[in-house]
Amino acid sequence: MGVIFSDAENASLLETAVKNYVSEIYPGNVFLAHIDRSPLGGSPHPLAIKTGGATVGGTFATVIAGAKEVDRLEAKVNERLIYSVGLAKGPGVRSSKGAGNKAIVDIAKDCEKDTRMRGASILEKMLLSCTGFGEFAKVASFTGTTGAGTLTLTNPADALYFKKTDVIAAKDVANTASLRTGIFTISGVDSQTGILTGTGSGGWDSSAGATMAGAVIGFNGDLQNSAVQSSIIGLPGWLNRTSMDVEGLLAATRTASPQETSGWVTTGALGVRDSINLMANQTFQVSGANPTIALVGTQDFQDLQDDLGDRVIIEPGMGTVPVNFDGIKFLTAKGKTVRVYCTPALSKDRYLLDPTSLHLLTPQAEIWQPMANYGDRGFRSLEGSDALRLDLVMQGAFAISHPAGQARYIAS
Repeated sequence: MGVIFSDAENASLLETAVKNYVSEIYPGNVFLAHIDRSPLGGSPHPLAIKTGGATVGGTFATVIAGAKEVDRLEAKVNERLIYSVGLAKGPGVRSSKGAGNKAIVDIAKDCEKDTRMRGASILEKMLLSCTGFGEFAKVASFTGTTGAGTLTLTNPADALYFKKTDVIAAKDVANTASLRTGIFTISGVDSQTGILTGTGSGGWDSSAGATMAGAVIGFNGDLQNSAVQSSIIGLPGWLNRTSMDVEGLLAATRTASPQETSGWVTTGALGVRDSINLMANQTFQVSGANPTIALVGTQDFQDLQDDLGDRVIIEPGMGTVPVNFDGIKFLTAKGKTVRVYCTPALSKDRYLLDPTSLHLLTPQAEIWQPMANYGDRGFRSLEGSDALRLDLVMQGAFAISHPAGQARYIAS
């Protein structure tokens, strides 16, 4: 039979979850910790984006003739669902920790912590990497054909987000219609070298290795088998100079007003310091913009430290939650101070951001919620098994209300 918690044990689980929620969700996820949290007012959620200003001119008659209300584009932001599931088994631990349900409660607490932490890191990665098609990492090479093989990722740090037993799919280009055939089940992860070992099935199409270079991978079921943005749309989807439609922002509108609807996006070979200064020059000229944080990858963060040398100042900063993150205090060429943070989720992209215009829209205060109609904080007792399954869901959306106050630099 399944595990049944007493009222006291349920209360213990609830108390632990409430007390530890912030410490389980935000440490290690610096971007998630800096995003404004807003209630999701239904789906689709209306979002007003400023795209123009007042009319000006040299004569009063000309100005009043052309006067119109300040332009605002209404976008409709659609909610997405992300699931995080953990399994807590009992027999082995009871024999070493003691009798009764106390051991199961201890395991359940650990399971909830791990499930929330991984769910948060996956959400952070999606917000920093996905254009809305579920892409999660890019492939540098593949060794093998069908059956056993190894995937080498372009950014080795991306391997941090994968675990054994994860099932992934592949696609040549994120915003095209078709997935590659088959799936790949991961059996080993080397986060230092960025190598995923596993086995292909279902006619897994690795195209003899070499031609898989440049393909994108994502979790099976989330990597979209279409050209429709049905997954989380992160920073790369919102801050994008292509004609891509994003959350009701018509492609034509984004092309006509690229900075107002898509932010400042530059590709080049500038170093980290110069690229941050460039983004500062772009965004600080925008009315109402106040970028305060920059996000870079691990190698870029190290390069910036080396570049600044004795002038580097590392100090803690806090976002929208009471969690400190150490960053580099950086005085831009515009005389404004920003704090530069490191995240393994980035490789070529660098961002300068105004967090007050970044919104994570969710129905409840907690990002991760137990599945509906489940008791025991989302734990489901598995019938006929001495085990519990924890089912959590993130229901919400990511949106930018003032894209012109954000900048993205893509290092070539």
